[in-house]
Amino acid sequence: MSKILFQHYGIKLLNGSLFRKIILNQKQVLEMIKKDLGFPCVIKPNDQGSTVGLTICKDESEVFAAVNLALEFSNIALSEEYIDGHEITVGIIEGTALPALEIKPKHGLYDYECKYTSGMSEYIVPLKFLKMYLKNFRCRL
Repeated sequence: MSKILFQHYGIKLLNGSLFRKIILNQKQVLEMIKKDLGFPCVIKPNDQGSTVGLTICKDESEVFAAVNLALEFSNIALSEEYIDGHEITVGIIEGTALPALEIKPKHGLYDYECKYTSGMSEYIVPLKFLKMYLKNFRCRL
C-alpha cells in the first residue's frame, strides 16, 4: 500500500514485481527478473520488515531458493532492483524530522542481525555528503 501511495505522489521507487504463492511459475519468475531487473536483484517477502526472508541474488542460480524463502514468510514475494549504496534513515517524532543518519552494517547488508545486535552497525550523524545522497534518491520500503 505504501508503494501505491508513494507512486501516486510522484516519489521515485525501485523497479520490481510481485509473485503470488498460488500462481508461482518458476520459469516465468526467472524470465521476468532477467527482463525487468537483471542481476543482482533483491527478493523478499512483501509484508515483512527487518529484512526477514530477504536475499540479494547475484545471479539466476539463486532465484528459486530466494523466492521459496520469501514465500515461507508471506503469500507474496517481491523482487526489486538492487542498488549498491548507502543505508540512510530519518526518524520522525511527533511530526518532527530528526537529523538524517547513515547506517554502516558490519557485514555489508543491514539485515536482522545488524539491526538488533549491539555493535553490529555503526551510526553516522550528521551525514557529510547529504546533497550527493539525495541527488539520485529513490525510496526503498
